[in-house]
Amino acid sequence: MPDGEQMPKRANVTELEQISGLTRNPVMKHIRRHNISKGKDGKYPTRKVLDAILTDKQMDARTGGGDANGMAVNKIKATKTALECQILQVKLDQLKGLMWMRDDVLSSWSERNAQVRAVIENFRQRETAENGTTEGKSLIDALCDGILNELSEDFRE
Repeated sequence: MPDGEQMPKRANVTELEQISGLTRNPVMKHIRRHNISKGKDGKYPTRKVLDAILTDKQMDARTGGGDANGMAVNKIKATKTALECQILQVKLDQLKGLMWMRDDVLSSWSERNAQVRAVIENFRQRETAENGTTEGKSLIDALCDGILNELSEDFRE
């Protein structure tokens, strides 16, 4: 699934393949093993399917996947399975709303930053016009410049 794309709450098998990175047969194996049924829309609950896959993969990692090809192969498979579990956990966290896509956060922050800048500039114009003293205008300018300077720092780093 491409970055930035919202994960569906319900998905068909083809979509589940894309989301999980598995092929059709393993996806169906996990669905059957956990008795996950299709809805009237012909789709499965994405979160439930990913939970099932994660549970099965974690069990495989603990038991070595039932493969007896030697210690090195089992260790590699266990590492691969653990990494796949981490990826699935991130996807589940996204579905649960516990994690956001970086671009969404940056976009939202940029919008909010622009709104705050507009409020500060409006405040500066209004207060400078109403405050006739040079000292008062200088104080307002210094305050606004300080705030705007903080807002201009790159928050993407």
